[in-house]
Amino acid sequence: MLHSSIRIAGRLKYQSLGLIASQEIQRGETVWTMDKETYIYTLQEVLSLTPQKLEDFLEYSFQIGKNTLCNPSDSSKYMNHSCNPNCKLGAGHTKI
Repeated sequence: MLHSSIRIAGRLKYQSLGLIASQEIQRGETVWTMDKETYIYTLQEVLSLTPQKLEDFLEYSFQIGKNTLCNPSDSSKYMNHSCNPNCKLGAGHTKI
């Protein structure tokens, strides 16, 4: 579940939907909490997907552990997936 100030933005620079904050989010506030519908995939499960399913999966998934990824079912799938993020992963949620 996303922070209440986060909204889906129209198509952005990289041809996809994205998320923006409609008001300032303070450092340390939770911006996303993993819900029960978010399945955690092992790297082995991801690598066993067919090429088309793998391509679809990688479009919206993100790494949450050394060998684990998640593919959210809600709007959080539009979060920026960055190698240099401005959020960090906490216990089951992302913080800013």
